[in-house]
Amino acid sequence: RMVKGHIKVSEHRGKGAAELLNTLNKLRKDLHEHTMKLPNSGQKVEQQKLRHMRKDIAKINTLIATQKIAASGKAFEVAQAKNKKRKILLPLNLRERKTKKQRMALSKQDANRK
Repeated sequence: RMVKGHIKVSEHRGKGAAELLNTLNKLRKDLHEHTMKLPNSGQKVEQQKLRHMRKDIAKINTLIATQKIAASGKAFEVAQAKNKKRKILLPLNLRERKTKKQRMALSKQDANRK
């Protein structure tokens, strides 16, 4: 539901992935139509409206990404509970994000050893 050109994220949190993808496709189509018709008709481009549309698309993309991360976390917990003997690696999207320098750096204990 659009409120003054904005999407309320709280209203879309409970929706499933299919509904979010439908709203995302609608928003993308609206953005495409809006950007294509304005320069040809000679009207002044409403930059504010385009910005809001792009931000709404970003909000929906963020919701989809958080749902995927939550689903992979649940799947990891289930797999870990089933296979207690075998070590299961943490999925890439759940791992800590660090730079290569941070990953390769020695721990404080190792750095203090002589």
